[in-house]
Amino acid sequence: MAVLAEDKILWEKILFDRLLEVEQFYNLGSTIRVAGGWVRDKPDPQDVYFAVILKSKHLETSKMHLYVMEIDFVNLRSENYCQTSRIPTMVFGTAEEDAFRRDLMINSLFYNISTNEVEDFTRSGIADLNSGKIVTPLPPKQTLLDDPLCVLHTVRFSTRFGFTLDETLKQAAACDEVRAAIRDKISWECIRSEVDLMVSGNDPVQAVNYVCYLKLFWIVFSLPSNVEPPVSEMCERVYTMYINGASKLIHFN
Repeated sequence: MAVLAEDKILWEKILFDRLLEVEQFYNLGSTIRVAGGWVRDKPDPQDVYFAVILKSKHLETSKMHLYVMEIDFVNLRSENYCQTSRIPTMVFGTAEEDAFRRDLMINSLFYNISTNEVEDFTRSGIADLNSGKIVTPLPPKQTLLDDPLCVLHTVRFSTRFGFTLDETLKQAAACDEVRAAIRDKISWECIRSEVDLMVSGNDPVQAVNYVCYLKLFWIVFSLPSNVEPPVSEMCERVYTMYINGASKLIHFN
C-alpha cells in the first residue's frame, strides 16, 4: 500500500510511540535508535532500521510489518574482517562503534526516539551532509579493503545526492590493492546490483565518469577474455558517450 509523505510522518510517530510503550512496559532497559538512511534521507526516507541493544546471543536481525511499514531491528555491533572475505565477524558493540563501522559518514547518523535527537557519534556526519561531502569514518583505504563494495557505494551516493568525493577517498578507491580486492572479493551479482542502481539514479553519466576516473571500468564491466570481436581500447570512451547521449535524449523535453 502506497503511503503519502504526510501520512508516513504520522505513522512514524505512532510506530515510535508504540515501541517506547513496549520498551517501558517490559522494562527492557534498551535504547532504541533509528539508523542510517532514514536519518540521512529525512523527510523522505525509504526504509526504517532500528538499532537496539538486545540481551541475546542469537538475535542479530529481525524484520516485521507493523502498521503500514516494513521495519528492521538490528543489534548495535562492531565488525572484524579477514583478508579473504568481505563478510565480517560481528560482535555486539556500542553506538559509537556501530557508527564508525558504517561505510560513509552520511550513513552513520542515528535518531534516538527517546530523546528525539539526531546522534552524530563520528562528529562529522551532519557536517558532511550539510557540505555535500562523501567521506568514510575510518581511513578510506582500510574501509575499502575491508569491504570493496563500498567503492561502488561511494559512487552511487555521490551521484545520487550530487555530493563530492573526498580526495583521499578517490586516491584509495583507484589504488591497485583496492581494485584487486573488488575483482577478487566481490561477486558479479553484487556489482551488477550496484551498477543498476547507479545507471537508474539521478546522474548515470557522472556515475560512469567516476567509474572511469577511478580506473574501475574494466573491473565493473569485465568481459570474457575470448570475446569476439575483440574489444577496442576505445570501448571505455564509447560507452561513456552512449550513456551521455541516452541521458540527453531522455531529458530532451
